[in-house]
Amino acid sequence: MQNLKQYLLLAFWVPSMNFIDSAGISRFSDDLTQRMASYTNTNAGKRIQIGVRPEQLFVMNEASEYDLMLDAEVLAVEDLGADCLIYIELNSDKSQLIWRAVAGTEVEIGEKIQLAAKSESLHLFDSETGERIEI
Repeated sequence: MQNLKQYLLLAFWVPSMNFIDSAGISRFSDDLTQRMASYTNTNAGKRIQIGVRPEQLFVMNEASEYDLMLDAEVLAVEDLGADCLIYIELNSDKSQLIWRAVAGTEVEIGEKIQLAAKSESLHLFDSETGERIEI
């Protein structure tokens, strides 16, 4: 029975938030760049880690308004019925994230994609202390 519980926990576990080192981000909006620079300029040597929930990522297109953009490659797709989990690897630093997309999202394993997020869905943290940054 214990093995079944462990399997179910692992099989249906989705992280509540992806954490990305700011160096792994492909592009930032000017506004987010300025906000982050205000923190790093007053806190010399500090790095910022960005948290974003899997369901807050969206496919980037020419009309998209975004505050951060990620260049990534699709590693795996897991269809859950109402939605799907798409496992991606960032091109910049090879870190792996999960994107929760709507059911029927068509991506291929190995496909290069661009995902984005808006600032209202981002959470900034000090990389060393883990404390949330309010900027």
